[in-house]
Amino acid sequence: MSSSAPTKEWLVHVPDFPGALDKRLAARPTHLGNLKPAIEAGKVVFGGATLSKQPAEGDAPDMTGSVMLIKADSEEEVRKTLEEDPYTKGVYSKLIGKCNIIQAYTSAMAIWFLSGDF
Repeated sequence: MSSSAPTKEWLVHVPDFPGALDKRLAARPTHLGNLKPAIEAGKVVFGGATLSKQPAEGDAPDMTGSVMLIKADSEEEVRKTLEEDPYTKGVYSKLIGKCNIIQAYTSAMAIWFLSGDF
């Protein structure tokens, strides 16, 4: 990787395997803790869970995977980032090969995450 900031943005969707919710929730604190420096460094622009449907008020969402926008110099660098994520140890593991990585462009930023209001 070069010493300058990556100029390419990648939209990433990684599906969860069936029954991954408990492992996802257990890994979430470490996953979010690791994201803060990546967001501050400008490597992760946004991220979150994908849902099977809009939950009714008061119902827990049915998470089906994750979506994120990552700044990196190459698709290989994006895959390495995914492999190092705490979710890899259970939620993504065997599905990294099935993820969709699409080069994209956006100018949005995850300001709410940096506020700590989550």
